[in-house]
Amino acid sequence: MARPVARTYNVNVIYQVLIDDSFHYQDESERVTYGVFETAEEALAACENIVNEWLVGAFESGMSSEALYERYIHFGDDPFVV
Repeated sequence: MARPVARTYNVNVIYQVLIDDSFHYQDESERVTYGVFETAEEALAACENIVNEWLVGAFESGMSSEALYERYIHFGDDPFVV
């Protein structure tokens, strides 16, 4: 009878937030590291803050939400968690 295989798990998981620049789509040389977080929730909150800060900075008085979204998808910071 075969012996069970012992499995080990890394309990020290970290979540890294990286940012791609939509203006340089698929150009990994433009990617930046934003930070490392202990929980997924913290990393996702950081991503949300990055996007919100970009949107606030890009908004112009009288701009429609559609125009702001269009600007974001072409030029905005695109954070993600690994």
